[in-house]
Amino acid sequence: MKKLIFLCFVLISNTCLSQEFLWEINNTGSNHTLLLPLEENITLDGVEIDESALVGVFYEVEGGGLQCGGFTTYSLDQFLIAAYGDDATTEEKDGFNNEEDFQWYINFNGVDYPAEALYSIDFDPGVYVTNAMTFVTILTIVEPGCTDEMALNYDENATVDDG
Repeated sequence: MKKLIFLCFVLISNTCLSQEFLWEINNTGSNHTLLLPLEENITLDGVEIDESALVGVFYEVEGGGLQCGGFTTYSLDQFLIAAYGDDATTEEKDGFNNEEDFQWYINFNGVDYPAEALYSIDFDPGVYVTNAMTFVTILTIVEPGCTDEMALNYDENATVDDG
């Protein structure tokens, strides 16, 4: 009986601590267009992802957590995302605030991966601005691991050093 209670506790704890993203958007009528003519294909552990993946931008909601502000299906050709702004006529936050950072995620094979974007060098548009257009030239899945080539636990696929 103790093992059953412990197992239930572990399962409930894991469910409460993990965040699953809802890849749904609310078209609020104002948007920021993100054009992605990527210079290279997106990879995960050194393998290119396919066109079944979703690419999206998320904003913070009150009380913590993230909400999808715009997404599309990944394409090997250029593609675009309409990131929706907050509707000022409603009380709840249902889109990006002006100059709020884009938080990038890629959903591949049912798993949400954080990503980092490199923007066109013409301007620094990594934030939401109504009626603006941003060019994303590189999108990289964040892969934590050891990036020190001299270390025994070096991970050639790691993009962020996890210490």
